[in-house]
Amino acid sequence: MTIQVEFWQLLSALVGLLIAFMTCIWAFAKVLGGQQEKLLDVRFASLEESRKSGVSHWDTRFTDLDKELVKLASDLAATTLRVTAVENARSGLLSRSDLEGVFSRLNGISREVSELTGALDGIRENSAKSAEALGKVNAMEKTLELINRHLLDKA
Repeated sequence: MTIQVEFWQLLSALVGLLIAFMTCIWAFAKVLGGQQEKLLDVRFASLEESRKSGVSHWDTRFTDLDKELVKLASDLAATTLRVTAVENARSGLLSRSDLEGVFSRLNGISREVSELTGALDGIRENSAKSAEALGKVNAMEKTLELINRHLLDKA
C-alpha cells in the first residue's frame, strides 16, 4: 500500500494545518489578552480607588491646614495687638539713657549739696569765731567806755 499525495493536496493540507495552528495561537492570544485586560482593569480600578482615597485624605488634610492657618492668622493678629500695646506702654517708660541722665543730674546735685554743706560748715565755724571775736570786741568797747567815763569823771 502506497499512499500517494499530490503536491497540491499536501500543500493545501499543510496550509490548512498552518491556518488551524495560527487560529489556535490567535484564540489563545485573544483569551490571554482578555485576561490581561481584566487584570489591568482590576489593577486600574484599585489604583483609582487608592487615588480617590488619597485625594480625599489630602483634601481633608488641606482643609484642616486651612483651618489651622486661619486660626494662626487670628492668633497672629491678637499677638500683634498685644505686642503693639506693650510697645506703646514701653515707649512711655524711661529708657536707659533717660535713667542715666537722671542719675548724672542727681550726682551733680549731690556734689553741689556737698559743696554747700562744706561752705555752711565753714560759715558756721567762721560765725562761731566771729561771735567770739564780736564778744571780745564788745567787751573791749565796754572796757573803753568805762575807762572814758572814769577819765571824764575825774577831769
